[in-house]
Amino acid sequence: MTDMVSLSTLCSRMTRELRRVDARLSNLENAIGDILRDVQRPHSRRFLELQEIDRARQEVSGIAEFLEHLSVVACPGCAVDAHMASRSLGLADLAAALVRGEPVPAEFGESEIFI
Repeated sequence: MTDMVSLSTLCSRMTRELRRVDARLSNLENAIGDILRDVQRPHSRRFLELQEIDRARQEVSGIAEFLEHLSVVACPGCAVDAHMASRSLGLADLAAALVRGEPVPAEFGESEIFI
């Protein structure tokens, strides 16, 4: 099966998905911040390690911005086999979003929290 997609379209899809991940990271960052404020004794070392979430958000946002601009300047006739490129992805919903433009469900069902 070959799913040829213009490079511009694929970059736009990747931008959309990265922005979705950025929003999820932002929610996570806020939730962890709320938890940390409720802790009796601050754990400064752990707090500094959690700054990595902010760094990850900045990186995801930067990559999304880059891809958005790439989608604008990509050669109009340039196409890629998105299906072949997506074979390494472990998340089927993400692969479908990138290959066929299908939206990834906002909710992934029940979550388990390990404490």
